[in-house]
Amino acid sequence: LLYKLELTFLEPPVTLERLEEALREDYHILHYLGHGVFNPRRGQAALYLQDEAGHTQVVLDESLVYTVARQDTRPQLIFLAACQSAARLTADAFLGLAPKFIEVGVPAVVAMQDYVSLESARKLTGTFYHRLVRHGQVDKAINEARSTLVSAGRPDAAVPVLLTRLRSGSVWQGEADARGTVLGDKPHIFWSGLISNIKRGRCTPIIGPRARGRWLPNPAEIARGLAIEHRYPFADKDDPSGVTRYMASSLGEDFPRYELLEVLIEAFKERLPEGLKPNNDYKTLTELVQAVNWRDLTANDPNEIHRVLAHLDLPLYLTTNYDNFMTEALIAQGKKPTREICRWNQDLDWLPSRFDDDPNYEPSTEEPLVYHLFGNDTEIDSLVLTENNHMDFVVNVVSELERIHPYIRAALTNTSLMFLGYSLEDWGFRVIMRGLVAPLQRRRRLKHVGVQLEPGNVREEDMTAVHEFLKAYFQDDNINVFLGTVQQFVAELREHWEGEQ
Repeated sequence: LLYKLELTFLEPPVTLERLEEALREDYHILHYLGHGVFNPRRGQAALYLQDEAGHTQVVLDESLVYTVARQDTRPQLIFLAACQSAARLTADAFLGLAPKFIEVGVPAVVAMQDYVSLESARKLTGTFYHRLVRHGQVDKAINEARSTLVSAGRPDAAVPVLLTRLRSGSVWQGEADARGTVLGDKPHIFWSGLISNIKRGRCTPIIGPRARGRWLPNPAEIARGLAIEHRYPFADKDDPSGVTRYMASSLGEDFPRYELLEVLIEAFKERLPEGLKPNNDYKTLTELVQAVNWRDLTANDPNEIHRVLAHLDLPLYLTTNYDNFMTEALIAQGKKPTREICRWNQDLDWLPSRFDDDPNYEPSTEEPLVYHLFGNDTEIDSLVLTENNHMDFVVNVVSELERIHPYIRAALTNTSLMFLGYSLEDWGFRVIMRGLVAPLQRRRRLKHVGVQLEPGNVREEDMTAVHEFLKAYFQDDNINVFLGTVQQFVAELREHWEGEQ
């Protein structure tokens, strides 16, 4: 059975190093038996690993996902016989361990939504693999395995769950390597057109908060933490603009800015591999990232988002994030980037600009520009954070166009925009589309690219309606939609880009 399935079976004692070693053995299936836990307050999962000496280590989901994501090949199926390994919050489809494995490209994950007994796990496992080896259909196999638990009267029969992005359900077919779906009937034209625009320098990435991958929490995670800490009284605890507005009204405009930057520093430290954790304290996230060394951090992950973007040799990278990830990724590729902040309010008029210092300056592939539309962590007054900040940003840049340099405005009007790491609900996405792109007169009708998260709570039979909604939503803005995670999109972008080199 093990030979036919090409399966590696892990049970205690298991260290993180042993897990990585097993992944390098290139088995089709990784099966883990052990303890798991999910913290709903933090929206964070963990496994309890143990070494041969009996020492227990709580390994957070980010470290586990990083270990899987940085491998050249990934298992076609991960089976987590661990309590709460599929638990998540309804507000975010990609919180929890199993969903995050799906997000980084694992085709299918069997995991547990709640506590599961050892006896049920054994019965489930035996039937599941017996059926899987017979027909290869992972969805059918898990349903048959759950049926045995129901027939046996097991109280936890509903706990096992399958998360998958396989439409056929087969873990042996080429579909297991699928990344996402291009809405429309000409996906080959989508990719060829995008690669052509990139080669000509006619593509401008716009990097959003969900493109920070495993290094920083997403906006909803940050908002929940701040909402709990500051006793936010309203229901929209996943909305960062609402939570920070409440904090600003109570404690002053700058308070949520300082709080957020501290959260980002601590979250980044927590997610660092043990060998790269710094011994010193740093005042800004920028200083911390520089101390870690981006090349070392991403050395084993060819699909790290900023690393892939740096390889595209583009002259301009726009971002609404406050971090210096894109700048450091470009430096790691031997580039000499300039990092600038949009002077969106009069308190920022004093900030230096290379455009002012050198009237002949124009970004190039060797000396690209990383332009922070919503500020960065080195200048506290530059952060666009609350609802009021977003509205002020739109009012200021529309009424005073010179606040955004003509070179940036030209890129917004004359290049294909590639949105990475946004959702429909993000204030940043709406501000860019309605506040920046829409008012500008476009001279060239180039298709933009919108990368949207796969809806987590949509039934398979409703996916057609979801596709049609997204196409209609973006139609007036001339946007192609890639339905999938930003990680899936970047992995496929890298494959197409390298295939053209």
